[in-house]
Formats: sequence, structure tokens, C-alpha cells
Amino acid sequence: MELVALGVALLGGAAVLVFATTMTAYTTSESEQTSTGAVIDHGSRSETLVAVNGPGVLVLAALPLVAALIVGGLLWRRGKDRDPGPLAWTLVGLLGLIMLAGMLTIGPVMMPTVAGLAGACAVRQGRRTVPGMSVR
Repeated sequence: MELVALGVALLGGAAVLVFATTMTAYTTSESEQTSTGAVIDHGSRSETLVAVNGPGVLVLAALPLVAALIVGGLLWRRGKDRDPGPLAWTLVGLLGLIMLAGMLTIGPVMMPTVAGLAGACAVRQGRRTVPGMSVR
């Protein structure tokens, strides 16, 4: 179950990059008013996050994928019988805050990554055993 959650997080992180470069994030309409008061509509344009905000937005768009890779590495490094640790949980929490801050633009696309990472950490937390005790 932990691997499925991490897989969802990794795919979600990659999807954020695809969204930022290819999917419509903004729609703008252009119109002008003539001297007689008539409004002339020139149509609307759809643009991606990268087109509107520049290539620097790719750094922010890559954060979910980077966080998923780091948390996955932390879980692998700590072993199957240990909890995810405070660093993994902190990264999940920070990514969740970034998702909430961007809820009107890229935040909803980040939801699978945040949910997958939280799920992987929760599964690992629930699997943790106390030395000397058996879990049935």
C-alpha cells in the first residue's frame, strides 16, 4: 500500500510539471471601446502558467516531484520497520501549505501528490513496531 501511495505521489508530481507547461491556466479577453461607445471584442486567449509567469514558475511546479522523491528516499533509507521520521512529515506538511496557497491556480493539481505522500507516511507510521512487542 505504501508503494502505491508513493507511486501516486510521483505521478502527481510529474503531472504538475505537465500542467504548468501544457494546460490552460489563464484565459484573458481583449476588447476596446470606440469613440462612439461601442465595445469591440477581439476574442480571448488561453495561456499556460509558464506563458504568463515565465520559466521561473517551473521551479515551483517541480516542488511536488522533488518532495515526492525526497520523502520516498527518506522512507527507503529508514527501513521498513521505522516510522517516516520528522523530516518526511515536515516536507508533507510544507507541500500541503504550498498546495493551499496555490489553490486558485496550481494547488488542485498538487492534491494527489500531497495525498499520496501523506498516505505513504501514514502507512509507514502505522507499521512501526515497538521493540519487544509483537503486532498481530
